[in-house]
Amino acid sequence: MVRMAWMFSVPQLVRVAIPRWGETEPAAAERTVLGWSGMRGGVSLAAALAVPLIAEGHAFPDRALVIFIAYITIAATLVIPGLTLSPLILRLGLGEEEAVAREEARAGVQLAHSALGRIEDLAARAQLPEALLDQLRFRYEQRIIRFERDVGGPSADDEATQAAQRIRELRHELIAVERRRLADPRRRGEISAETQRRIEHELDLEESRLTQ
Repeated sequence: MVRMAWMFSVPQLVRVAIPRWGETEPAAAERTVLGWSGMRGGVSLAAALAVPLIAEGHAFPDRALVIFIAYITIAATLVIPGLTLSPLILRLGLGEEEAVAREEARAGVQLAHSALGRIEDLAARAQLPEALLDQLRFRYEQRIIRFERDVGGPSADDEATQAAQRIRELRHELIAVERRRLADPRRRGEISAETQRRIEHELDLEESRLTQ
């Protein structure tokens, strides 16, 4: 209760006393979660155990009671707020990661379709080689399939998705083969260490593109 009261009083007093322009004030829901997250842990127990056994030649008064209260406090704050924190976050509308991810995926699908439209426009004007156009089409089609899978759209389980997944797996496998074979010319002295690092860097970039 003290922590909850603190979150709804002291920060406001500090903001009045020391204005910070441009700083966003936490919403009431966020302050509620912060106030509810006052779990105690090992530090509290360590502080209780640090109470000396003897003080001025006599047993420290109520040392066992201090340790017992600390233990009960830790157990209570871990069990009650710990078990209810997740439902509280969802109830307050703060656990929206999944909704945000779906929204991002839907926007990604729209942007990828826009890019494909531009690619087809360039193809109609014959401004780019066909091989490059095919590569660009493939990249954005893969992106659409990936985003639609995140949204749960029509491409989530169809044949195109399976083919795209197989192509990605095959490309990963081929990159792994190249990595293994790269050591052979280096061992024979046909390439320098700098050349090996450059090739490995290119393989790293190609592999990272597979997740885009």
